[in-house]
Amino acid sequence: MKKLLARSLSVLVAISVIGSTSVFAVEKRTVSKGVTPQDMVDVYNACGNDTAKSFDEIERLVHIDETDVIDETIDATVKWNENSAPIYRENIKDMFGVQYETNRGWDNIITEDGVLKDDYVEKIQTMFDQPVVRWGGGSSNGYDMMDMIAPIDQRKPSVNLFDPTRSNSATDLHFGPIEFIKAHQANNPDVAFLWCLSLDHSTAEHNAQFIHFLLDDKDESEWGALRASYGIENPVKIWGIELGNEMYFTTEKTDEEAKAETDEYIRLFREHAEAINAVDPEIRCIPCLNGNSSRAGFYEWNRPIISQLGSKYKYMAFHLYYGGYEYAYNGHWIDDALRICRDYFGKDHGIQLCLSEHAKWDTKTAFSRMGLGSALCTSQFLNIMLQRTNMCMTAYHCGSTRPSFDTKWAFFSKMGDDTLAFSALPYLYKIYTENIGDRVLTTSVSAPDTLLYNEAGKGNIYTDESSTRRMFTAVATPKGKHQMVVFLTNRLPYVDFNVTFNTKLNYTLKKEIVFTSPNIASFAPSAKDEKDVFKVTETEKNIKDFKTYHMPNKSFVCLILETEDEIEAAEDERMITPKFTGEDKFSDIDGLWSKNEINLLADAGAISGVGDGLYNPNAQISVAELASMVVKSLNYGTYDKKQIFDNITPDQWYYNAINTLGSKGYLKAEEVADPEAPATVKLAAMIAYRIAGKPDIKNLTTYQEKYPWITGLDTLTAKAIANGIKCGVLTKLFTEVEATESTALSRADAAGLVYRITIPDVFIC
Repeated sequence: MKKLLARSLSVLVAISVIGSTSVFAVEKRTVSKGVTPQDMVDVYNACGNDTAKSFDEIERLVHIDETDVIDETIDATVKWNENSAPIYRENIKDMFGVQYETNRGWDNIITEDGVLKDDYVEKIQTMFDQPVVRWGGGSSNGYDMMDMIAPIDQRKPSVNLFDPTRSNSATDLHFGPIEFIKAHQANNPDVAFLWCLSLDHSTAEHNAQFIHFLLDDKDESEWGALRASYGIENPVKIWGIELGNEMYFTTEKTDEEAKAETDEYIRLFREHAEAINAVDPEIRCIPCLNGNSSRAGFYEWNRPIISQLGSKYKYMAFHLYYGGYEYAYNGHWIDDALRICRDYFGKDHGIQLCLSEHAKWDTKTAFSRMGLGSALCTSQFLNIMLQRTNMCMTAYHCGSTRPSFDTKWAFFSKMGDDTLAFSALPYLYKIYTENIGDRVLTTSVSAPDTLLYNEAGKGNIYTDESSTRRMFTAVATPKGKHQMVVFLTNRLPYVDFNVTFNTKLNYTLKKEIVFTSPNIASFAPSAKDEKDVFKVTETEKNIKDFKTYHMPNKSFVCLILETEDEIEAAEDERMITPKFTGEDKFSDIDGLWSKNEINLLADAGAISGVGDGLYNPNAQISVAELASMVVKSLNYGTYDKKQIFDNITPDQWYYNAINTLGSKGYLKAEEVADPEAPATVKLAAMIAYRIAGKPDIKNLTTYQEKYPWITGLDTLTAKAIANGIKCGVLTKLFTEVEATESTALSRADAAGLVYRITIPDVFIC
């Protein structure tokens, strides 16, 4: 065993339990005290906050290896039930978004001419593919985006419309939404943006114009042309629009003052949301809730916001910080907000919380926010949030910060030697996003009652959900029918666990990924330190009948398991359509693989026959007919906006269908150049892929091995085909028909595919 720093102390572990449970002590024990963030703060302060002077000593501390120092080993059980109802999300990777403060740190990464610096380009391109990025933070309230989409030399600070004398935060004007979009599309071309728009520095008209700037085709409007002139050719994918970041009050207010403020916010929110949804009714407009029920204004703000907006706006922003207060303490704030939703709209209220800001809360230094301990704290939080059905996305605060040890709260930042370095967090997120399954199972962790914390004499201090010193968490995420991906987090620096897995199926361990660092406080004080400080070890395994695992201290682990049995409720199983029980709608569909879907769509009025009780199932379907079938199945109604495609005019029967799908980005101009041409498998796959939000497909090789012809396709088409297989849209077709991407669809094939694409309860990917 390696020798610790020559320090130890005897501590009396005491836990404050929420609610009526009293505070009382548990056993007295000796805990070794190694390197901590406070040690680094002490060095920094001793050098008079001189970063250069303290750099060598801080660098020495982060490399002190305490991996083999173990005070205690605890037996634990991790349990999940493969037969239980899994948690599905529209896009599970939305849980790994990143929030960027709009005016913090951009001077490090961009020149005054708006050119991204080389070190930033290199850094962000090696970062994990960020699925959602948020333009946010308190400073977002100080921008009118229409002031920020001008050329750099013409940008100007935005003025508060209600109090022009108030200062605003529109600084760093050389970095705006144009540069923001380019930077993150360079990391992930399919990234979706969550924009925080101001209610007091921008008018509703200007915010609507900004949506036109993001969404309009370059030939559609002056705004689309302006965006294209900056080199952003295609419409920008919008995850949602958050209106008024943290505008709620947090100080004591009289009833009259509280009502006046909430009424004004509700009025402004509705005005801006209606203007935005007039541009695109599908955009999520998101009000901001107060995320802390321990401070003033939680109920005074949240009750009117939820009661007056919740019937129409089903996504609400919620900010939760943890670590200073553990989840057992502040997690109930989420439940308090959802309780209000149930009070007004019942248990089926349908409101989803967008955790558009979350992070470890601690002293404002790099030493606590950028190290391993911070990442493990966030990992515990994600393990918990993935198991909550009322969460639709989370975004970590924040992406990058200014070059100061006092404000480092980021995925990457300029460090002591002026190099751009990752914190521990990108390593963590990369493991999650590259391996996570397609659904989540409720997962529990338990340990013997040796370290008690409650007066009932039950529960383990490190594993129980209601313990404020919960440090060991897990989540199981199935992938398809035969693979289980398990994420384990141990935040304890000097305690490890002997884990037993309690599952119904037998598994083989195929791969182990371990992320750790020399000590719990380790971070990279320089880019050159990253590889020595942050250790990611991937090991191929083949351990059959896998039942036990030794969970190391201060580590995050991903275990990839396989089973010969079938895990219930896998992707393809969700594509089993309900059975049509009536008489056949047509006389010529008997024996068809899609007979059931044809009957279901006909019964819903989405398709019709060719006369005389016939469907003509073997006839080819045109692009226009496929578009019409999709639009009718989705019940989109009549298109009454501007013409999208030059060759599709109002006098043509398919004008409504093609323009409707085009306006939503589901059809592109080149795909409707000849609306009467046969619709292909590729076209159906692309429509399905876009409706699904263009999810990333990391394991293309799996689909290429099964369908070798996918190998020769361009990347986007290959992803669309793979997505269609993964989600069950194309699986049945390939089982019944020897199809490739260029195969022309018959009317029978089209009905089978469209049903799967357009029925929400079936098509979930």
